[in-house]
Amino acid sequence: MVYIVFVNPQILGVAGMDTSAVFVTTCLIAAFGSIMMGLFANLPVALAPAMGLNAFFAFVVVQAMGLPWQVGMGAIFWGGGWPAAVDDFPRTLLDDRQYPG
Repeated sequence: MVYIVFVNPQILGVAGMDTSAVFVTTCLIAAFGSIMMGLFANLPVALAPAMGLNAFFAFVVVQAMGLPWQVGMGAIFWGGGWPAAVDDFPRTLLDDRQYPG
């Protein structure tokens, strides 16, 4: 898993991102994910960012399509992070009103 800490900043550096900031962020996300897996799932599994989509992001979205990396990160947030964050927010309340009985 340690290789991602060094490879991820190099790949995302091609997209124009600050490599030292990406390095620190990758370390923090890996630590946070691993700690949460240990505390909540009680499993000794280490988690870190995956390698597949960062290459797609850097080489296709930023370089080939010509979008700024900030726009790409916004699309990633609105496409995945936001729905995951609000997934269970009003669903139980709405389900009770839609299906009486």
